Amino acid sequence: NNYLFLFIGDGAEKENLVKHCREAKLNNVIFMDTLSRIEIVKYWSILDASIIHLKDRELFQTVIPSKLFEAIGMNTPVLLGIQGEAEQIVLKEKIGIPFKPEDTTSFLRALMALKENPVLIEIFKKNAQNISYKYDRKIKALKMLTYLEKLEIKKYD
Repeated sequence: NNYLFLFIGDGAEKENLVKHCREAKLNNVIFMDTLSRIEIVKYWSILDASIIHLKDRELFQTVIPSKLFEAIGMNTPVLLGIQGEAEQIVLKEKIGIPFKPEDTTSFLRALMALKENPVLIEIFKKNAQNISYKYDRKIKALKMLTYLEKLEIKKYD
């Protein structure tokens, strides 16, 4: 009860989670439907941390969820339950704490590390703010467009 968990959207396990929380009579879990990009900004702004978690599958080691970039853009610390490329971003940029996917003990350790070290939250927020330009979609799109234009020019040379 020291935490309030807010789940937004319609993930594959949402029905099971809602049922489990109802049966366990958990009062600190809120489920919301998918929100528009404009609406969701309000919720990002009140989070102490974002939990981004995928199943422990080799396939997901090459995935970088867009939620990670949204968290960076909103200066929100991340508790990340994904190994691979996304984990490397979190560690390299020092914007959160990774935990082993589908491992409750690892997740609880990460959660407690944030709770017991509020200074970490501020450090992660500041780091996200300092690197957000690197992951801005418009900047990335312009770089890609410039790259593609150069390829097109070389094709006709």
